[in-house]
Amino acid sequence: MCKNIPRYRMKVLIFTLGLLAALALSQDVKITDAERTVDISSQLAKVNVALTVQNNGKSALSDVLFYITTDEAAHLAHIAATIKKKDVKVQPQSAVQGFAVYKVVLPKKIEAGASETINVEYVLVQSLVPFPEQITQEETQHVVYTGNAHISSAYPVEKEKTTVIFGSGKLQSFATVAPSKQLGEKVVYGPYSNTAAKAISEIRVHYENVSPFIVATTVERLIEISHWGNIAVEEKIQIVHKGAKLTGSFSRLDYQIDRRGKKQPCVKEFKTILPAAARDIYYRDVIGNISSSSLKVRAESVEVDVKPRFPLFGGWKTNYIMGYNLPSYEYLFADGDKFVLKMRLLDHIYDGMVVEKLTTKIVLPEKASNVKLSTPYTVNRRPDEKLATYLDTEGRKVIVIEKNSLVDAHIQPFTLEYQWSRLYIWREPLMATGFFLCLFLAVIVYVRFDFEITKDSASEALLGVQAKVEEVEKIVNERIAIHKRLIEAVSTFKGDKEEETLKNTRAKIETERAELKKKMSGIVGQMKTLLPAASEKLNEMEQLESGIVNSESAYIEKTSKSTTKNSSEDRQWTVRVNGDTNKMKDIINSI
Repeated sequence: MCKNIPRYRMKVLIFTLGLLAALALSQDVKITDAERTVDISSQLAKVNVALTVQNNGKSALSDVLFYITTDEAAHLAHIAATIKKKDVKVQPQSAVQGFAVYKVVLPKKIEAGASETINVEYVLVQSLVPFPEQITQEETQHVVYTGNAHISSAYPVEKEKTTVIFGSGKLQSFATVAPSKQLGEKVVYGPYSNTAAKAISEIRVHYENVSPFIVATTVERLIEISHWGNIAVEEKIQIVHKGAKLTGSFSRLDYQIDRRGKKQPCVKEFKTILPAAARDIYYRDVIGNISSSSLKVRAESVEVDVKPRFPLFGGWKTNYIMGYNLPSYEYLFADGDKFVLKMRLLDHIYDGMVVEKLTTKIVLPEKASNVKLSTPYTVNRRPDEKLATYLDTEGRKVIVIEKNSLVDAHIQPFTLEYQWSRLYIWREPLMATGFFLCLFLAVIVYVRFDFEITKDSASEALLGVQAKVEEVEKIVNERIAIHKRLIEAVSTFKGDKEEETLKNTRAKIETERAELKKKMSGIVGQMKTLLPAASEKLNEMEQLESGIVNSESAYIEKTSKSTTKNSSEDRQWTVRVNGDTNKMKDIINSI
């Protein structure tokens, strides 16, 4: 225990010296003039503080401490500072009792005896409390703002004034910290003189606020990069109305006949502003596409009038998805195999938006490497994920970024650098080409070869019958041609009376018929084994053919006595031959 005493005394000494140094610093620095404006006309509390800082010390001042109360710090979403309209760094420091501390880093030191004006802006979210907490459909929303009449300062303040702008709503009441007064849509506190550092005088403003108190509780933003010239963006958003909760039943009739317009305690629609290059825009929810919304293309943006399926009253919520495509040449820049993506980490959702939790995922092309991320403000980078899409072999790297409590001021671009070989762009087309080539080759091999180990007797029999039917059809066509040749030979004989020529033609025809009959007999015998019913039909067809052949001699004898080429006998014979041959064709078709 004796060994621990020197260490304990050292800690006390360091703390004492730090306290004395801070006290001495506060005595050397003074705020000669301070004006604060608190705009609470919407669901946000937007605070603007103009401080004139005077250095009464003997050395130059390189930074200035800025305080906000711990109550405000719990709702703080954004803080920034400017000097002569130029941004300066604001760094969080260790808190002191009752206050959160920020250090404003001066770009140019304030010399001894000199002064400088610093403007600090910060935004508080969900700091306005509905009062009453529940209202009916016919009532109007009122809220309460609680704050400090004095500017939270680490230094003494010679002169200060605070103006609270509550908007066009009716003021119910406000806490007075003399001097204080109402001027139209404002409540003015001060001016106060010679205020001590860290002074606190609580104020409370109760007023009518009909602004939409909708909060995007979760926003999942997906950015997918394609080196084929497109960047796909999709946002999954949950909107909750966090104003005064609706009590009692909801009446659609009362809602439609309500003449209060924008003073109704609900949100009917809101406007989302997309980049000017956005195309293929879609807006849907779990049910499907929401066609009630409209789209307006402006010169520098695309405006989407988002209309939920139902009005949002206090406590109500809705979920929807909005997506669109962007040309990559406006956001993706390349130098060889090095690529740089510059896009917004968060885009506009609605005016005066509040986002409780943002998750932005950036899907890089497969094989991307050496990834470097640069963000305009502090974010929480989660472990990288993998996303497998079409024709991927190992999946695409997904950069995951999270951030809580965001407002319009956070709509700023990030920069993402990565390396990716341009040769990889041909990888997927070649894979697709190779796949279809292999598929076609497989089909060709499958069709050309028979991979069956055992033969299907029924299939073989069917194929055998089909082949024999084709042979029969060929024989019938040859017989029809023979009939036509005989008729032509008889017609020629009528003119020249050359009996020898007619005799030779008939002899040749008889020889051809004998060969065809022999073929036909073999087919009929085979068909008895393959398909007995078919063989019977073929025998019927042979009887028709025999009938024509047996009547042929009588036809030739009768018609040869006539000298007229197209006699009645010729016409009758032609009709009979055509009729019998058509019956043969019908028999073949029936098989």
